[in-house]
Amino acid sequence: MYDEYIELYNTYTQKYGSKTAIFLMVGSFYELYDIMNTETGETKCNVKEITDILGIQLSSKKKDFGKNHDGLFAGFPDYVMHKWAGRLTSTGWTVIIVDQVKDTKGKVKERKVSRILSPSTHIENIQNNETPYIMTFYFQGIANQAPNFGAAILDLTTGTTHTYLGKANGRPDIWTADDLVQMISVFQPKEVLVYWKADIPIEESYFKRVFGLHNTPIHIRNLDKNYTDNFSIDLVRSEYLRKIYSIKSLLPEKVFLGLRSDYEELSLLYLLQFIEEHYPSIMKSFQRNEPWIPDSRLICGNHALTQLQMTSINQNECVIGLFNAAITPMGKRAIKLRLLSPYSQANEIRARLNEVKELMEWPENTQKKLDRQLRFMYDLPRLHRKLLCGLITRQEIAGLFQTYNSIENIILHITPDTILKQPFTFEEWTTYITLFKENFSEEKALQDSSDITAFNTEKYTEIGAVENKIQTVLNEFQLLIKEVAENAEVNEDAIRLESREKEPFGIKCSSATLQKLKKNTKNLPDGAKVTELKSGGWFDCKLLQNLNQKLVKLREDLKSLIHKYLIEACYNISEAGEKIWVLMEEWVQHIDCTQCIVRVSNKLGFSCPNIEDVTEESGSGFTIQNIRHPLVEATSSRVSYVTHDVSLGMNGVKGWLVYGMNASGKSTLMKATGIAILLAQAGCFVPATEMILRPFKAIYTRILNQDNLFSGLSSFAVEMSELRDILVNANQNTLVLGDELCSGTESTSAQALVSAGIQYLSEKNAKFIFATHLHDIPNVIDVMNLNVEVWHLHVDYDPISKVLKYDRSLRKGSGSSLYGLEVARAMDLPFAFIEQALKNRRIIDGSTDVTKAKNSSWNSSIIRKECENCGLQMTNELEVHHIKERNSAVKGILENGTHMNNIRNLMVVCQQCHDKIHSNNLEIGSVIQTSEGSVRSSVSDVSSLSSESKRNKKAKWSDEDLEIIYSVIEKFKKSSLKAIRAYLESKHQITVSEGVLSKMRKREY
Repeated sequence: MYDEYIELYNTYTQKYGSKTAIFLMVGSFYELYDIMNTETGETKCNVKEITDILGIQLSSKKKDFGKNHDGLFAGFPDYVMHKWAGRLTSTGWTVIIVDQVKDTKGKVKERKVSRILSPSTHIENIQNNETPYIMTFYFQGIANQAPNFGAAILDLTTGTTHTYLGKANGRPDIWTADDLVQMISVFQPKEVLVYWKADIPIEESYFKRVFGLHNTPIHIRNLDKNYTDNFSIDLVRSEYLRKIYSIKSLLPEKVFLGLRSDYEELSLLYLLQFIEEHYPSIMKSFQRNEPWIPDSRLICGNHALTQLQMTSINQNECVIGLFNAAITPMGKRAIKLRLLSPYSQANEIRARLNEVKELMEWPENTQKKLDRQLRFMYDLPRLHRKLLCGLITRQEIAGLFQTYNSIENIILHITPDTILKQPFTFEEWTTYITLFKENFSEEKALQDSSDITAFNTEKYTEIGAVENKIQTVLNEFQLLIKEVAENAEVNEDAIRLESREKEPFGIKCSSATLQKLKKNTKNLPDGAKVTELKSGGWFDCKLLQNLNQKLVKLREDLKSLIHKYLIEACYNISEAGEKIWVLMEEWVQHIDCTQCIVRVSNKLGFSCPNIEDVTEESGSGFTIQNIRHPLVEATSSRVSYVTHDVSLGMNGVKGWLVYGMNASGKSTLMKATGIAILLAQAGCFVPATEMILRPFKAIYTRILNQDNLFSGLSSFAVEMSELRDILVNANQNTLVLGDELCSGTESTSAQALVSAGIQYLSEKNAKFIFATHLHDIPNVIDVMNLNVEVWHLHVDYDPISKVLKYDRSLRKGSGSSLYGLEVARAMDLPFAFIEQALKNRRIIDGSTDVTKAKNSSWNSSIIRKECENCGLQMTNELEVHHIKERNSAVKGILENGTHMNNIRNLMVVCQQCHDKIHSNNLEIGSVIQTSEGSVRSSVSDVSSLSSESKRNKKAKWSDEDLEIIYSVIEKFKKSSLKAIRAYLESKHQITVSEGVLSKMRKREY
């Protein structure tokens, strides 16, 4: 037994990897075997790992296993096999089930693999709202190009397949495939099979990175470029597909199934072969293949669905988790597919929204009726699949009757005069239901007895005759009970029928009743026998044995007839239902999805978007009033949510640059915009008070930014690869959402790259929102001419209380460029640490103190420390301006007799202010004496001197200086103003009068 087990283990781990378990049937148990070296602890198999996962006992036995070797074994009863196998398959394991094959005498003659359970094929372990998709890729390498590919996906519970044909973008060694990424995000496979046919083998880690399949089992099959197998033969492919799909048509198989190339066909063939290896008994009557055509859908590139939190491994942390109001099992699956497959055509979106609006206007009583009927429904597609395969049970037939009754009630009483009316005629429905009732009986299906089938015995008379005979025998059992009770003079309730291990029934009695039976043996039936147990016992007789034999024989006859006629009945119903099943299932799912959207929209206060047509001239765009992020809004917080208005493409604006302090809400605003567009284009209401949308055809995101250690690519390399795809595909119907773009490289290159990206996207008329900390971008490019707006999310910092106040209002401009230290200060880091950080920031940004500032070449008394107009302290951007121009001087002397380089004619300004002066947008005034020192007046846009003088008075100290002053006042609360003034001058080179310090301490300044 050990040798057989180890051989199986070696065979299948080579094929499916180390996470493979062997369940070997021995009698009525499944057992696991291993051999361990007692000195090193090494084992030949993985039984110890399996028992640790399952939490079952691992035993050892001393046997002839060789020196220093012991045998290990574990096991469990066969009826709990799926329970333990489910523990493994749910964590990505493959379980090989090896069953016994017996001869006619019941003796085991061999053991064979009967089933291979994997995450996608172990359908007994699937929950109602789950779909166990398995996906297969077939890649064909091409010289000096990215590979071509075909993809196929299967839901084994419904027998539906989807296929896709495409081409990757990039080079042979580095490539991406956004269409496949979206397909994976929509269907979310539980298992992936990859056939790679190229010169250089592919590694699993590459697929995990490109497609985000970090937690999904992947089976890589690297094929030599000259590899061939039976699927290389046209006839083999044709016959295999014709058999699996039960094709009855003169059309070629590829045409019938909508397969557009050999790549697409091979991906489907290898998928079906994989399923046949795992679950051979289910390989029949697959539903017609549906090619996946994303052309009419919104392209969601660069993992947009995941990055915008539309979907996630944890459904409670994504938008899909909010739409939990679907009622039927198929509706719960369908709402997920709907949200993850947004439309791109305006008319399709409007049609879905009109349905939602109509259902929302239904009377409350009508909505409750619909709710009640949906709650009576079972999983229609999966029941139809079982009916198609002839594997349906009596209980499941009862479920179909109940579901059909609910569908008929909806047809007749709820949707007859609405746009949600069924897509088939009532006559078609009646024809199908009549046939279904001709084969099955609802009353019998509801019976709680294994001796009664769901067959309509008016048609299946043989089954009815056997059922009647069984009922007669069961009645005879009751008569025997009555006879024994009367003859033994005991109460009939004291004797009861109970099932026994080797026969249908035995007569069980209490100890007191057994004693009475012993005393009255003369009156009991022939062969009466009493078997006492510790508590009670059994009564037996010849008549009981005869009845058991009859019942066993009749039950075997009934089982044989069920097997014979179930296939016939299922075939008849499936033939008639082929046309109406798909329409019926999709209609019910559609109604359930629509009512789900209505419920969620009412609960969360969503509104209906207004969808406009997209023209060649207009392109895509949107205007959203009071947008909200639904996940952030749903959090349990008493903090009021700050809404925003966002508009792109409707007023000529192509892009937004959004700035703000850390945690101010830049990413939240950007994601909220993306979520609103995805919901609207999926035909849902949106978290906003008003939205006008011209639908996009593609949305690309660059939000998550993590190094991929497994693939050996840095976050910046990954970002550049994704940026390439964005730039190549961008057009007027594209939306790009980027968060901290190019944060993986140094700031100079980052600013250059992001600026170039903005220019490129603007020229392509694409729409974009970039959340960034790169404040020099508006100085690098002309954002106004590019139709790009600059915004920031406002945050206030109080240096005295050290409190950050997250106002989060959206304001024009980039806001302050220095705020990291303000966050650190608000976190109450040590004062000495903050002081040192401020000094370091001066060094980094080019500012300096008075003692180290450079002198002007025009006059050594002028020190280039900060701009006298705006306070900028970036010394490398400071220049010295002649107030009265040099060209007006004669031999260096101005008309008033002073030298042109006199300190009264010189002013330190930054480049930006200098440009404003020369463009007549800034007028420089003279220096005037005030009670608080000398102040230079200046006028922006040539407005009043008084208001601007007041502004310059407050600008005497920069924002950073003010923060330092307030911090020092707070630190030295009990020190004299004179001491504080001296400290500021010596430590920070900040000059401030004691009078002003007094006002600042009282918070009157």
